[in-house]
This record gives sequence, C-alpha cells and structure tokens, in this order.
Amino acid sequence: ARLLAVARAALAQAGLGAAPLAAQPSAAQPPAAVPTFAQWIGLRTVGAPAIAPDGQSVAYTVTVADWEGNRFAQELWLARPGTAPIRLTSGGKGALAPRWSPDGRWIAFADDRGDGPQLYLLRAAGGQARRLTRVKAGVGQFEWSPA
Repeated sequence: ARLLAVARAALAQAGLGAAPLAAQPSAAQPPAAVPTFAQWIGLRTVGAPAIAPDGQSVAYTVTVADWEGNRFAQELWLARPGTAPIRLTSGGKGALAPRWSPDGRWIAFADDRGDGPQLYLLRAAGGQARRLTRVKAGVGQFEWSPA
C-alpha cells in the first residue's frame, strides 16, 4: 500500500493522475474538447520506474517537451512516502534507466550530456551526479554487479 501511494504521488506530480471509470462521459454528455497537437506533445510522461531495495522509494523518468531544443528531454525524479517528488537531474538530453545499487545508497543512470549516453552515479540522498564512463559510441544497457 505504501509503494502504491508513492507511485500515485509520482503520477500526480507528472500530471498523470488516473480518473475513475465512472468519470467517463455518457452518451448524454457532449464529448470533451479534443486536445491540440501542442497539448498532446506537451504532455509529461512517466517511465522506467525503479523501486529501491528497501521498497521505500521509487526513481523514475519524466519525459517533457523541450520546445526550444525541438526535442524531448528526460529527467530523473525520486519519490518517497510523505514528501513531494524531487527532480534529481536536469539539463541533459535524457536521463535513462535508473538503477539502484544493491545497498540502496546510490542510483546509476545513463544520460546524454553531449557525447552520447554515458553512465552517471548519484547518491540516493541527492547531490551532483558523477560521470563513470567515457565510451565513444555511448553506453547501451547496464546492470549493477553483483546484482
């Protein structure tokens, strides 16, 4: 139940709260206005949830439209029970695939900050991310070892 509350808070932060089925318009009600193209593209989407080993936190990505850069950007966020979700990264082209360390003290993720996706390490408590790799073609998949 606690993890469900954390997930709901993360979805609400991204503006993706779920409406109950009873809220669907009936045949007697006129349909809601259709969103514009810009509204569709501007929706925030939540993805890549990673649950902390202790089950008390969720790291996840939020994809947002970067209108000035003509691209989508992904930011890394952290949700914990009883607190507002916090953004852990910004400014990169896309923070991807958060992975918790086995002890839950660190979050590893890939981010493209100009030279392809590279691995970064961040304390779960927050702070500045530290770059771990300099792979010319960028990093694809990764896992903690030992898992």
